[in-house]
Amino acid sequence: GVLMTASGLGALGGALAVAALANSSRPAVLQLGCGLAFGLSLVAFALAPVFPLAVALLVVVGFASAAYTALNNTCS
Repeated sequence: GVLMTASGLGALGGALAVAALANSSRPAVLQLGCGLAFGLSLVAFALAPVFPLAVALLVVVGFASAAYTALNNTCS
């Protein structure tokens, strides 16, 4: 339950951040950053040695995943 909650909270934050940055002048750069953040945070999550760190990293994973997906669906 805790891991799903962490991912969900991060995803909510990511979606709200994309909505706030809707008029960004360079959405492709933002999308690239979110994609890189997702990959790096997912690797860090997989290698996390303790549970609290894994939970914190999963918030970042959820944030980056939701932001990347939203940008991917809206950027042309």
